[in-house]
Amino acid sequence: MTKTQQQFRRKATIEMRRLTGAGVLVDAEGNHFGINRVGVRIWDLLEESRSLEGLVEILLGEFEITEPRCRAEAKRFVGELVERGLVERE
Repeated sequence: MTKTQQQFRRKATIEMRRLTGAGVLVDAEGNHFGINRVGVRIWDLLEESRSLEGLVEILLGEFEITEPRCRAEAKRFVGELVERGLVERE
């Protein structure tokens, strides 16, 4: 499986608190991670297992952004979520 085909899914133990235009992810230890509206959308999409390609395809249809920038930012964001233990690879 290539990296673009890897599937990601949010961890069930992480809670998201919605704010106006943004959100905050809270883990079991009470650590907080602020996210913007695109981050909130990615978090919502990761309720189901998705590849980076799947996320990019959906985001391109919903936000005005170039494909290269969308791909780069989604990759960085999902990588940070994985690194912080908020999202897991499947």
